[in-house]
Amino acid sequence: MTLKDVLDKTTLFFKNKNLPSPRLDAELLLSDALNISRMEIYLKFDAPLKEQELEKCREHVRRRSGGEPVAYILGYKGFYGHDFFVEPGVLIPRPETEFIVDEIKNKLNKDDALNIIDLGCGSGCIGLSLKKIFHRAQVEMVDVSEAAVRLSEKNAKNLNAEVHILHKDVEKLELQTEHYDLVVSNPPYIAKDDKDVSEHVKEYEPHEALFAEEDGYYFLNSWAEKAFHALKPGGYLCMEMGYNQAKELKTKLSDLGYKNIEVIKDLASFDRVILAQK
Repeated sequence: MTLKDVLDKTTLFFKNKNLPSPRLDAELLLSDALNISRMEIYLKFDAPLKEQELEKCREHVRRRSGGEPVAYILGYKGFYGHDFFVEPGVLIPRPETEFIVDEIKNKLNKDDALNIIDLGCGSGCIGLSLKKIFHRAQVEMVDVSEAAVRLSEKNAKNLNAEVHILHKDVEKLELQTEHYDLVVSNPPYIAKDDKDVSEHVKEYEPHEALFAEEDGYYFLNSWAEKAFHALKPGGYLCMEMGYNQAKELKTKLSDLGYKNIEVIKDLASFDRVILAQK
């Protein structure tokens, strides 16, 4: 069986399983199993595969066909130009979360010695991406999950990024008053009864990083209030949110005393990021 045969069969198999990106998933998994680039797949279309190579491909395909996310199978996920290690128990970085980094990059001066804190850092994709841009910044990252802290430390070492990572429940975290130029977060914001969440996401990704009480608003509201006291005057809060949460969250931030509140849409034109200034 040639590489083209395997790619075509895998793509069709994933398509019949109603997986969202069958061709891309097939390319990523086969390139990983065979230790070649996606470009090399097409350069070696007619190359016959050995049984040992086929078995490696089959194992990846078997895991994906059961709904396991590609990132968990590969062990990494690309985010803002860097590869981040991922593992079960820690939320997989999403492309829409990159809008947080974009907005901060546009608002703050990369040469300033900023104080930044990332609440609920997960894999560390936001905080570490910011550290790679704002080299002089002091970046703190906090998560209640031991697995997330361990993974953030691994990613920080891999990216040669010097940050301070704290294993702590953000709810119990006492932040220094008017200390930070930026508080950033992708908190759990999905309502527990949300019917739009994929069954595969529910099955494989950590619920504590996804779901929140009070129709998904609990951590958005709680952490925004905590951030207000911790921000310097003129400092920014930047958070990811659900597509239907902008109106209520804007009201909450305004009531807390935030100003210059902006809502940023993602590539699908859904409200995705909220930015506000103290």
